[in-house]
Amino acid sequence: MRDDIINDHTEKKGGDIRAAEDLVDVLLRIQKENDLEIPLTLDNIKAVILDMFIGGTETAAATTEWAMAEMIRKPEVTKKAQEEGSMEMKDSWTSQTPSIEIYALDRFAEDKFRNTLQGYLKDVESVLELHKASQIVLDSNDSVLEELNTWTGHFLKEYLSTSSNNAHRPPSNHIDLEINLLLGTYSPWLFFFFFFFSSLDLANKELLELGIENFNRCQVIFRKELGLFNRWFKTSGMDKLHFPIAKTTVMYSFLSVAATLPSPELREARLAWAKHGLLKSVFDSFFDVWSTKEEQLNLIKLMEKWDVDVNKERCSEPVKILFLVLKRTISETAAQALKVQDRTVLNHLIQQWVDILRSGLKEVEWRRNKCVPSIEEYERNGITTMALGPIVLSAMYLIGPKLPRAVAESAECDYLLDVLGLHGRYLNDVNGYQVR
Repeated sequence: MRDDIINDHTEKKGGDIRAAEDLVDVLLRIQKENDLEIPLTLDNIKAVILDMFIGGTETAAATTEWAMAEMIRKPEVTKKAQEEGSMEMKDSWTSQTPSIEIYALDRFAEDKFRNTLQGYLKDVESVLELHKASQIVLDSNDSVLEELNTWTGHFLKEYLSTSSNNAHRPPSNHIDLEINLLLGTYSPWLFFFFFFFSSLDLANKELLELGIENFNRCQVIFRKELGLFNRWFKTSGMDKLHFPIAKTTVMYSFLSVAATLPSPELREARLAWAKHGLLKSVFDSFFDVWSTKEEQLNLIKLMEKWDVDVNKERCSEPVKILFLVLKRTISETAAQALKVQDRTVLNHLIQQWVDILRSGLKEVEWRRNKCVPSIEEYERNGITTMALGPIVLSAMYLIGPKLPRAVAESAECDYLLDVLGLHGRYLNDVNGYQVR
């Protein structure tokens, strides 16, 4: 699907690459101009498109799933909610219209519907709305709604089975897709993507121009920030390490957070998120493949000491580079957070990273000793190695509002980070397994 989106935009633009640009057009233009220090690939563009889709749906979906999951876990709550909702709605309707079933709903029976709407039985949209309404059952003995649900469902199925020359067919495929979704024929994701693109009001030129102007302004800001991020990477010394760090990894570390925190005023939060995120990837590679046990222990000791002159310590050059860039990044984040929080968060961020390095060492020892941990041990350790603690906390500290220490370091906050880390760990494991 993402390939089709990119191909459609490429063919649509033709020679005039700057006319009526949207998000995909701008990314394709940047790729074609090729004036970035790190090339923008098609995979990068696909990742941004996916992030935009997920960012627009995940919050509402996760909230709904959480509420439904909690009700499933507690049947007594579900039953109570159903009873209260049914009673409230039934009492309200009955007090206003005692004979609602006879006088308000009965007219929509199949044998009366044609005369009531003067032949609009052929209007598929009207029948579709009736079928939706018939699914809201207020009373288990509501025979009128059950009959309405039955005959409208049959009508819609017959409609879908007819030929494309059906005279009753509306001019838009939107109705066909909605019927298929309602009857369970199509996946909700297919409906979502179609609805997203088909509902764009491109005729509203003023709104479109405003959106383009705002988008272009954000792109100027993001380009400057990406330049700052690239300079930070080059001055960090990580490009001198004895193992490769892919340019796409560096680029994605910034682009992913730019899509997540797009507001222009959140520059410091974006940069901190991107830096800590890239460091997490680098340390994963270092511990998994490119270091000895001695180097891993030396790095942890340096972090625990913190105020130390690495030139006086007996450790390898990669350990010195990684410790210095981590110390510099944590110190810069803490200094910026001090302006927002009016308190120091340095020790909290240091401890977060020390815990991450210790957990990384534990995973290495499991592999070295061919030890299979219990699921509880694996989850507990995996939550920490995801490194979402310093990544998310850094952004929270820099975005505001003020987070008292009792809140930021509370058991509740730790629990929320654990939930986030656990989901991230399993998603990462699944993707890694599929790649291998």
